[in-house]
Amino acid sequence: EVYKGDKWDDVCISHIDHTACCFAPTTQISLANQTTQTVQELGKGTTLLAINLETNETFASKVELTTNQRHLSLLEVKTASHQISITADHPLYIKGQGFISLARLRNQKKLQDWLALTETSVQVMVYEEETGKTVFETIETIKKVEGDFNTYTILSISKGATYVANGFVNKIY
Repeated sequence: EVYKGDKWDDVCISHIDHTACCFAPTTQISLANQTTQTVQELGKGTTLLAINLETNETFASKVELTTNQRHLSLLEVKTASHQISITADHPLYIKGQGFISLARLRNQKKLQDWLALTETSVQVMVYEEETGKTVFETIETIKKVEGDFNTYTILSISKGATYVANGFVNKIY
């Protein structure tokens, strides 16, 4: 919003929201009732499955705030049993690193492209519904897809900070 000040007519930025949109609209968020719902359909009060990474226990947490925005590229990330489309700056839980974006990890390793990152045996944390446990799987492919994409993310949940999207462990920020 822009409104005239008491002293000056100029525009000044007084607040910036970090939106951090991350997922393709078809991304499936694990709910507490053992079903899933697309991230674009989530609403305030939706009860999702949250995880305490210290104890590996799951619990119910309610969505408090979501957001969406447009991006011009996404990364399709695949492991042996999971796939997700995310923005390059979206953090995933990487073994030995914690939550870090693939873009930051690639820069940290001084790699030129996404293929080079997959050749370093990067392992990402995923949630196995059958066992109710988190495990690490090696990222097999990362493919950059260009286009005009609506993306969505969860900005706030009522309890905890970690949840599951397409089987990948994610965190609110």
